[in-house]
Amino acid sequence: MSAGAPSASVPRRPVPWAALALSAAIVAGVVLSAVRLGFDPFRLFTGEGLDALGAWCAKLRGFDLSSAALANAARGAWETFAISLVGTAIGAVIGVALLPWASRVLHVEGPLVDDDRPFPSRAFAWTMHQSARLLANGLRTVPYLVWAMLLIVLLRIGPFPGAVAIGLHTGGVLSRLYATALDHADTRPLEALRAAGASPFRIFVWGALPQCRAPLASYTLYRFEVNVREAAVLGIVGAGGIGRHLKDSLDWFDYRAFATYLVAVMALVLTVDVLSAAVRKRLL
Repeated sequence: MSAGAPSASVPRRPVPWAALALSAAIVAGVVLSAVRLGFDPFRLFTGEGLDALGAWCAKLRGFDLSSAALANAARGAWETFAISLVGTAIGAVIGVALLPWASRVLHVEGPLVDDDRPFPSRAFAWTMHQSARLLANGLRTVPYLVWAMLLIVLLRIGPFPGAVAIGLHTGGVLSRLYATALDHADTRPLEALRAAGASPFRIFVWGALPQCRAPLASYTLYRFEVNVREAAVLGIVGAGGIGRHLKDSLDWFDYRAFATYLVAVMALVLTVDVLSAAVRKRLL
């Protein structure tokens, strides 16, 4: 460049004030929450705390390898797996049932929605959309353990209320995830079906679901992995699974049996993670 040539001006990027303000608010919220909780990470490494942890871990030396303990571990692990599988299936059914109304693209807004619809039709679609979202929010807002405690009153102690509790909570979570996947799907195939005269039901079944198969399968498998972990503790409130044996062994100070059941939980979770990853790789 010659000495007399003017230098090219570099446009200045605008300062992202909104992102900076949001980041500052998040940091302030974390700091204030830590102060409110009295959070002190150094307490994890005090001599007294480490001594107490070592004394408790010393009680877990050895395992109860008796036939009774091993049978309880096997039955509990299988029951936990069954609770998770049935609960995930119930949740997936709820998620798919709420999906047409929880999503916006089929009935509320987007290229598939006529702007010249009569007011009763628009009001009905908006009401159904908000009702589906409200139901999904309500289902997933209540934790697993609370659902289990409520259902035990109705269905009595056992694995059945545990599976239903998992299913109700999972249904709320999956319906929201399914709706998000459909909201971000390509609407051109759906528009083509509509132009061909397909009904909203056929558009949903033959256009929306096949297009969202990959994210729906991925979300369902991920929730199944989570549900295995959650179902392992449902026995604390009497909803079956290996959690019941964990609680009983601690109540009776049977630390050897507790160690056996804990290893069974870890083996179950790791096995499900490996199998889920293999299935996800095969499907996706």
